[in-house]
Amino acid sequence: MDKTYEWEVANLPLELQFMLDCLKPDADPAIIGRRWAGSRLNGEKIIDLARHHRLYPSLYIKLKQLAKPELPKSVLLTLQQDYYANTLMMLRLSAEMKRVVAALADRGIRSLQLKGPVIAHELYGDISQRTSKDLDILVPIEDVDRAEAVLEELGYYDRDPAPRLFNDLKWKTHHSCFEHTVNQTQIELHWRLSPDAVKEVSFEQLWAQRRIYEQTGSPIPYLGPEHLFHYLVSHGARHGWFRLRWLHDIAQLASACEDGGDSLMEDTRKNGGAAAVGQALILARELFGVKPPQELLPLADSPLAHRLVRCIFPFIQETVTISPIPEEKKMALLYKRYTYMLLTSREKLTHFIGKLYPSAWDAQTLPLPKGLHFLYFPLRPFLYFYRRLKQPRKRVSI
Repeated sequence: MDKTYEWEVANLPLELQFMLDCLKPDADPAIIGRRWAGSRLNGEKIIDLARHHRLYPSLYIKLKQLAKPELPKSVLLTLQQDYYANTLMMLRLSAEMKRVVAALADRGIRSLQLKGPVIAHELYGDISQRTSKDLDILVPIEDVDRAEAVLEELGYYDRDPAPRLFNDLKWKTHHSCFEHTVNQTQIELHWRLSPDAVKEVSFEQLWAQRRIYEQTGSPIPYLGPEHLFHYLVSHGARHGWFRLRWLHDIAQLASACEDGGDSLMEDTRKNGGAAAVGQALILARELFGVKPPQELLPLADSPLAHRLVRCIFPFIQETVTISPIPEEKKMALLYKRYTYMLLTSREKLTHFIGKLYPSAWDAQTLPLPKGLHFLYFPLRPFLYFYRRLKQPRKRVSI
């Protein structure tokens, strides 16, 4: 471990430190078992933290290897039940993924899986060892309306429908949330990888480097290795890594990097995101004991990457949920400063312009005839602050 973060790691809950030790690649079952036996670890807290960080499938597999007589049976039994429930969930998502992708393809709509069962198999070799609460499907922005129509034909409904105003698909949002009316399967339909119109790789570039998942018996397109790595880094960093499952994914990818990180470094130079990549590599090293690939070491030495890392530890130490922002005011301010630090100068300018651009929520707050929509530009600041004052903070499950 880098002693730079020794204090921060030592201040994590003891139960979380135990979990992280279990999940390190070189974890020795005998040593972990003795540590459990000689400590005052709270089994219920381990279960709560494993559920919060969505790490219970991997943790259950690791704990099964320990000396069973030294472990409370109730802890293993609860984790086992969670593991089996997750396995059933992932099998259900796999079947639904196959059905939805086939329906989109039948209408000539290309789609790419961003996470879900495909990524679980890709990173862990078994869909039961990673959790997913929904399917994340990316389609070209010009096919969004048609893709939404397909989902509705399959029995899905938009959980948060909002009128579309001007070109807000590009400027204001990056996905819509759908839920099936019968089986409650949730789908996030994406047309961009990130919000706020920041620079990102085009769908055509992603499609050109796609891979095909064939475990379901029909071809399921998903992201190429470099694009998957950068997407998972961007997603985890944007959410403050408040679920360590996302960092565990990065640790899995970094440890499996066969070319020393050369292709990842080239992709980072081309598409940006160096500070977030450096942050992810530092955290994967400090928490999961995975050394960064050789070619990516300069990114892990970046001063900005280290400043971003220091912003993250309070979220992990306090088990904060960021959905979409922390509920506690102190943590919300810290998160706001952190997300601003993540942006480059150009992205900060784009973010600021995006704030001035009218949104569908403006149309919901003050419906106007289409001929008067131009008025949303000057009214935007007033409508925005009106909503901030009148509406409770919205909570979205991630």
